[in-house]
Amino acid sequence: MTETLTIEKDQCVQDGKVQFCAGGTVSLEHYWVTEVIQYRNLAVYTNTSNTPDQGPGTLVTLGPNTFMLEIKTLKGTYISAFGEFDR
Repeated sequence: MTETLTIEKDQCVQDGKVQFCAGGTVSLEHYWVTEVIQYRNLAVYTNTSNTPDQGPGTLVTLGPNTFMLEIKTLKGTYISAFGEFDR
């Protein structure tokens, strides 16, 4: 079984090496069915450079080629993830 979380970013700003996005579409594919996840808050931070950098408005330092995701759904569930981009 494969589950895929897809985020189409929107409302993005670049601050140094880190990009911050506060909007977009979030969907989850589970058993070949895709469901759009409605949210109250979305924050996606991406650092596609080769050096660490701090995200705007956060104390978190993102390593090279990494991302941080925070979502609060309409039901109040929190989804968070850290990851590294394929190279």
